Amino acid sequence: MKQEKIEYLDFLRVISTFAVIVIHVAGDYWYGLVETDHWVIFTVYKALASFAVPMFVMISGAVFLRKEKKVDAVRLYTHNILRLIVFLFFWAFCYQIYTLGFTFTTIKLAFFNILHGDIQTHLWFVKMIIGIYICIPLLKVLIDNCSKKMIEYALLLFIVFTLFKNLFSVIPIAPFPILTTNLQAFDAHFIGDYIGYFILGYYLHTYEFSKKVRKLIYFAGIAATVISIFATISVSRTTGIPTQDYLQNLAPGVFLWACAIFIFAKEQITHTGKWMESFSQCSLGIYAIHMLIIRVFWNGSFTTQSFHAVFSVALIAILTACISYVIIFVLRKIPILNRWLV
Repeated sequence: MKQEKIEYLDFLRVISTFAVIVIHVAGDYWYGLVETDHWVIFTVYKALASFAVPMFVMISGAVFLRKEKKVDAVRLYTHNILRLIVFLFFWAFCYQIYTLGFTFTTIKLAFFNILHGDIQTHLWFVKMIIGIYICIPLLKVLIDNCSKKMIEYALLLFIVFTLFKNLFSVIPIAPFPILTTNLQAFDAHFIGDYIGYFILGYYLHTYEFSKKVRKLIYFAGIAATVISIFATISVSRTTGIPTQDYLQNLAPGVFLWACAIFIFAKEQITHTGKWMESFSQCSLGIYAIHMLIIRVFWNGSFTTQSFHAVFSVALIAILTACISYVIIFVLRKIPILNRWLV
């Protein structure tokens, strides 16, 4: 799929794609013993890469909601949404066949499983993006007719009724349970979940921030990530069970980290090379196929337990990214595959 040519968005697609791979590689043995040093290293990797999914949504918002972008509902459905549906079904089928084997019986079973929602876990993202795309015609009209202050108000609703509600719900000490109960009772979720990130991407792309504000956001993003790491380690070791509450996509710390990286890229990345543009164009296909490469590594006993976690996560992630890129780059040379499947 041809991506919009905005230099820093190419950069963000590339690092977000790699960050997703890091999350899945580091998650290999993350649900193991929380007392080990390896588990702490996995947690740090996951925290540093936690911006990935929110960033993908923010990039889409920056592209689709900007003033100069004209949205044709018919084209949106026949081009973007239909392609994503075909893309989702194809890759869900590939993972089913990889798991079940390739026979007439397993092909029928694969179709049955997919129709009943049994897809490779990471493909949930494609479903979520399809849902947001369905809302684009309405969102575009609203954003085009909103002032900056009204968009900020929408983002405030997102922060309070989604991000902070999620945070308060995992803190068992007063007054947070009471706050959570009341926020849930208000049910003000119009700009909730990932649509909030979609609008956020447009907002950060469209409006400029002073140097002082940028530095404050950078500091907040870094500080929030450090706090999220320590909170995850502390709570997990206290309960003996790994918790992702502070590293999940809709956690305030992840929100701040994603904002900091987005603004940094917008201010600092003015040019990207041909390789980065090519990798960016392959990003959706790489997202789809990378778990297949990781599973091949796992089945071959090449895992993050093969050697020290500091090096194993980085090496496996780099190898996975490179192999995935080469495969998708080649597949994109075939027109029908490039149009629908990669």
